[in-house]
Amino acid sequence: MNTKVYDLSFNVLKSILREHATFSAAIKNSSKGSTKDEFAGMSSLSGIFLRNYFAIRVIAEGIFGATQDEAVIYIGLVYVNNMFKKLVDEKESLTYLVNKLNLYQIKFDDSIKEEFKKSVEDKNAAIKNILATKKITSKSPRTYLSCVTNIPEWIIKMLHTQYGRDYALDIIHSLFKMPKQYAVLDSLLEEVNASELTDKFREIEPTLYEYKNKTSIRKENIVRDAKLMPIQKAEFDMIKNLPSVEGGAVTFFTQEKTSIYVPFINKYLALNNKVSVACDDPKINSDLYAKIKPLKKDGLDIYESTGSELIAHLSEKQDIFVYLPKNSNFEQLRRTPEYGIIFEAQSLDSLIEGELKGLEEVGQYVRDGGKLVYAVPTFNIKETMITVHKFLEDRKDFKLVKESTFFPFEKDNSVFYYAILEKKEN
Repeated sequence: MNTKVYDLSFNVLKSILREHATFSAAIKNSSKGSTKDEFAGMSSLSGIFLRNYFAIRVIAEGIFGATQDEAVIYIGLVYVNNMFKKLVDEKESLTYLVNKLNLYQIKFDDSIKEEFKKSVEDKNAAIKNILATKKITSKSPRTYLSCVTNIPEWIIKMLHTQYGRDYALDIIHSLFKMPKQYAVLDSLLEEVNASELTDKFREIEPTLYEYKNKTSIRKENIVRDAKLMPIQKAEFDMIKNLPSVEGGAVTFFTQEKTSIYVPFINKYLALNNKVSVACDDPKINSDLYAKIKPLKKDGLDIYESTGSELIAHLSEKQDIFVYLPKNSNFEQLRRTPEYGIIFEAQSLDSLIEGELKGLEEVGQYVRDGGKLVYAVPTFNIKETMITVHKFLEDRKDFKLVKESTFFPFEKDNSVFYYAILEKKEN
């Protein structure tokens, strides 16, 4: 394969790093005119680059003195090619890199070439040497851990502060391991054929399936077609453990892309409840609006609504109200390599403020004795226990019934928190 794959990959990565595009969007936008092999190579090199991003930045600056995104991308692409894929001949790759670095007045002499070669042979040793001997823009005791786990230093620091060193290390080292993968069957969709489930999926509970393979569950056609929806075991367990209500009113309101609404609908429709599902942006959960809403099932209403606008749709107080707000969603760190790179740490404060405000807002829809459920797929304690306890400080009419935090180092490798609150009887 020629060096065109580098140019294609460069466009993908520049779009992600500069414009904060998603990986899938960047790949799609950069693939026009590429051959099948070039597309596969571009996807592979770009993905490996992102999974080694923080190490690549240290190597690029420590060996070449390069800090500009463009130069770092070129260095990183040749680095991951020579280390992992070898899609392009090594000699041709180095010639390509020399020519590109000349554009940024970055030298690539024999001593640098030898140092770069050693970093390809032993990444961790090279990073240790750079951190011990070179002056780079930013380094701390957490830099090496960030490089080997590909988790931003600020997240590592946050975890150390919130959970202590040992718990933090357990979380960090578990985040880049492939978790168990589960999916939930939407019983509303009659076109699902049971024969499609037997080969690669094992039913472990009614409607919940464990994926047998080690590859990504999202590549399976039955998942792409939204007949099975990927879900964390903790999310399914939360719905399973919610109180059974018959002939009542229940609502699921989300501001995030999620599949939790599937077991929620399945459970409460089966118990003859009036079920409402709302999302303030239908594009986020397109399957809900494209596949489920058109079915017009009796007892099920699906709305496009903000939290404050729900009052126009809910004619009565709810027995159960599940709220999944916009949040840091650090669960994505495990499966979306660009997430930790493009997530803006400064947005956390406004997210936390929005979560608390949203929880206070939706509390108005819960009847006396009813349950308000707050759920977030993150481990940031300020968005989990602290948010809930701040809510309870202000809302004396609610009490905490149960809260659970799921960590990635536990059996099912979930990143999830939920709290069940009860509105006190007058």
